[in-house]
Amino acid sequence: MQECLCHSHLPYKSCCERFHQGKIPLHAVELMRSRYCAYALGLVEYIIQTTHQSHPDHQKKQALWKKELQSFCSHTRFQGLEIIHSHEEDASATVAFIAHLLQNHSPFDLIEKSFFKKEHQRWLYVKGVLFPTQEELISALAL
Repeated sequence: MQECLCHSHLPYKSCCERFHQGKIPLHAVELMRSRYCAYALGLVEYIIQTTHQSHPDHQKKQALWKKELQSFCSHTRFQGLEIIHSHEEDASATVAFIAHLLQNHSPFDLIEKSFFKKEHQRWLYVKGVLFPTQEELISALAL
């Protein structure tokens, strides 16, 4: 039984696989986890489909965007995901997280507060704000 790559400690089959196969995440944090897992698995179409139309990447030619995503996915090892905080309201949500990554044998942490919007009963990733340290992210959450 393969553990889900989103680090939920659940089997992939009962965690993110269902979303990758078409089930709609009920909560933004589920979408966040399933997107992280999609990056780890190179599921570029899922990443594109779960990105809000207002995101700047939707302005690019789709073939270029796909190529950039494929390159990022194939050159990155996804080593862990920590959800620091999530907050959900009717049609908007935020999820703060740390993604532990490895590129060119160098570890780095992607520290982000992501914004999500619910449209037609589907959560979509709108944008993210990056932070240099976990402490700065936590400080920003306290405001």
